[in-house]
Amino acid sequence: FFSVFLFVMAVSNVSYYFSLLPSAWLVASLSCIVGVLIAMPFVSPSTSMFASSRSHILSTPRTLTTSQQASLGATSSPNRNYDSLATNVARQPIATHATKLRCWVTPNDHCHKVVANDNQGFFFHGLAMLFGLATFLVIIASTFWRKQFGHRDEVALTPLVGEKGNLGYLPADAIAEIQEVAGRRALSQISRVPVEVPQDVSSEPILTSFLHSTSQAKGEEHTEAPVVLLHGFDSNCLEWRAIQPLLKNHGFQSYAFDILGWGFTERHPEIQDYSPEAKRIHFYNFWKQHLGSQPMILVGASIGGAMAIDFALEHPEAVEKLVLVAPQCFVDGVPPLPGPLAKVGIQALKSKWLRMQVTKQAYNIPDAEEVRDAMLLGRLHCLMDRYDESAVSFIQSGGYSVSKKVSQVSQPTLVLWGRQDQILAPEKYLDQLKARLPNAEYVWIEDSGHVPHCIQPEAWADAVVQFLRKP
Repeated sequence: FFSVFLFVMAVSNVSYYFSLLPSAWLVASLSCIVGVLIAMPFVSPSTSMFASSRSHILSTPRTLTTSQQASLGATSSPNRNYDSLATNVARQPIATHATKLRCWVTPNDHCHKVVANDNQGFFFHGLAMLFGLATFLVIIASTFWRKQFGHRDEVALTPLVGEKGNLGYLPADAIAEIQEVAGRRALSQISRVPVEVPQDVSSEPILTSFLHSTSQAKGEEHTEAPVVLLHGFDSNCLEWRAIQPLLKNHGFQSYAFDILGWGFTERHPEIQDYSPEAKRIHFYNFWKQHLGSQPMILVGASIGGAMAIDFALEHPEAVEKLVLVAPQCFVDGVPPLPGPLAKVGIQALKSKWLRMQVTKQAYNIPDAEEVRDAMLLGRLHCLMDRYDESAVSFIQSGGYSVSKKVSQVSQPTLVLWGRQDQILAPEKYLDQLKARLPNAEYVWIEDSGHVPHCIQPEAWADAVVQFLRKP
C-alpha cells in the first residue's frame, strides 16, 4: 500500500508539472525501492532476510504422523525423519514473512507444518513491485512529453504587452477565455516600471505593474492628489477596472497598483522577501520613484485595507486621505504552515473551482456564469512564473496584523462596506472599527457583497468622490 501511495504521489506530481522535479525523482526512487524490497523475499526466498528462520524450521528433526506426511507429499513410514522432507518442502514457494507463516505442532511436539498462502503472496508482493516500476515509467513518460511538447506553462504562450513594455508571458488559452470587454481592455493597458528597493528585499530592480488612468491632457499638470488603489488578497490591479473610468470622469487620476507578490508585478529569483514589510518597502519606493513623493489618496480593499493602514502609519507624509473598503483589520495573520503543506494550499488556492466558490461569495452572486470573467481575471496572475514561491513566502511570514494599530490612524478616513458582505461580515467587524476610528465616515453600499467597487461601481465612486471633494 505504501508503494501504491508513492506511485499516486508521483503521478500527481508529474501530471501537473510535466517535468523532472527533484521531489518527483525522490518519490519514484522510494516507490521502486520499497516495491523491490517487499517483493524480494518472496521472489527469492533462499536469499531473503527470512532464509535463516526457514532453514531453522526445516532442519529441526521431527517425527511426522502418516496424515502429516501425506499432506506434505511424503509416502514413507510415519517415523520418517523431518529432515528427509526438507528438500520436498523447500521446493514449495512459501511466504517467508513471519506473519505469512502458519506453523502448528502436535500435542507431542513431533512436527511443524508450514502452510504458505502462495497466491496471496504472489499477488501483493508482485503488485508492490509493479507499482514501484510503474512509477519510473511515469517519470520517463513525462520526460519524453516535456522534450516533445514542452512544459504546460510553455505551451502556446503569448506575450502580453502593456503601454510601457512586456508584461510577461501568460498562457494564450487563459487570455482567450476572457470575454469581458472592459477586462480585456484593461489587461492591454497595464504598465510596468522598474522599482529599486533595498538589498534585503531584492538585489535587482523589480518590474512593477499598475493601471494608470488620467483625465488630463498630455503634459498638463495634475492639481488633485493621485488616487492609489490597492487590491485585495491574491488579486491584481484588474480588480479596479470599473472604478478607474469613473474616477477619470470626475477629474481624478488614479493608479491601480499591483502589490509585491500578487498581481502582475515581477517575481524574479533575486527577490528575497514577500512579507508585509517587504510589500510596504516596495510600495514606498514606487511612490517615491514614480509618483514624485506627492501625497496621495490611498484606497485599500480587504487585505489591501490592512496594507493601507500599515503604510499610512509608517509613512504618514505620503497619505493625504484614507479610504478603506471592507478592510481586513481584525483578522490578524495567516496560519503558519510548513513548506510542503503551504505548497499544497497554494495549488488549491489557484484552482478554478476554489476561485469560483470564493468569487461567488465575494460578489454575493450564486450564478457562476455571471462571475465567470471576474474569476478568470482575478486568477490570471496565478499563472505567472514563481507565483507559488511568492505565495508561500507570504504565508510563512505570518501575514498582516494591524488590529492593535487601527486606532493610531490620523488621516481623514472613509469606510465603505457592502451591506451583504459574506466574507467579512459587517455585523462582526464594523462596531470594532467604529470604536477605534470614531471620526471616520461610514457609508453602506447597498445590494453589494465583499467587493462593492466591482458590484456597484457607480455608487462606490459617488461616495468616494464626495468624500475627496471635502476640504
